[in-house]
Amino acid sequence: MRGLAAFTGIALLLAMLGSSLAQEAPAGPEDAQAPSEQAAPDQAAQPDQQSGQALLDEAQLDQLVAPIALYADPLLAQVLIASTYPLEVVQAERWLEKNKELKGDALDEALAKEDWDDSIKALVEVPDVLEMMNKDLDWTSQLGDAVLAQQADVMGAVQRLRALAHENGKLESNDQQTVTVTQAVNVTQPPASSDAPASAQPAPQQVIVIEPASPETVYVPYYQPSVVYGSWPYPDYPPYYFAPRPGYIVGGALATGLAWGAGYAIGNAIWGDGFDWRGDNIHVNVDRNVNINNKNVNVNNWQHNSYHRRA
Repeated sequence: MRGLAAFTGIALLLAMLGSSLAQEAPAGPEDAQAPSEQAAPDQAAQPDQQSGQALLDEAQLDQLVAPIALYADPLLAQVLIASTYPLEVVQAERWLEKNKELKGDALDEALAKEDWDDSIKALVEVPDVLEMMNKDLDWTSQLGDAVLAQQADVMGAVQRLRALAHENGKLESNDQQTVTVTQAVNVTQPPASSDAPASAQPAPQQVIVIEPASPETVYVPYYQPSVVYGSWPYPDYPPYYFAPRPGYIVGGALATGLAWGAGYAIGNAIWGDGFDWRGDNIHVNVDRNVNINNKNVNVNNWQHNSYHRRA
């Protein structure tokens, strides 16, 4: 009896020990799947959290576009589009560093083999701008996000700053660019009946268009925002400023307004793109092989291609 009792006690102890070990043992492959399934709702919620990001106000938008608002329209259009593809900006800058010897037709043929957005390929033809965007990727990414979420607001910021520069006497036509200021009066719809009050006439909308003086050449303007725009209205949001390379600009040109470096021959790379300022649309050239002097360029409104976002 005593032996039987001892055996029974040992068996009970082993059973209890086995149960304890089973509870402390690491989960097997099947058990490990449960936590990831529970985490899935949190992962799926991330896009919603990102889309809920606050939009930029006028001060933040003006701060962001300050260094490029006075670019000629075709060049500005390329910068805004390319900013939505920051990874390809980096790829193109690295590619250009390895292919600096390529010029003219040889450069065009090499670019045709690359799987980049056309705006990225166009900016390879204007290496100073591509280098600027690559150096400050935070700015480039912020600008691209604003273009995707607030395209009309970004275009409005450009026009606000152009108006400031024009009023300050720093935005005028010259050998590098042609500046055109137009007033577009919105037409007020008549009242539905004679008894209905007529609505107030909206204020004229000023639109400032900047075009290259020659369709074959684009010049990149350099300027200090404090000089061209005058007193900056947002002290909490100082404007971005991209200085030219040392020795690139002669003398004290930056102290007087816009300074210009060498012109870049763009051919069909950029000309034909621009803006529908009243419709808040960016235009892109559908056929980049058209003659650059042909004013009947086939353009469409730009649509973001998420493929070039590269995930």
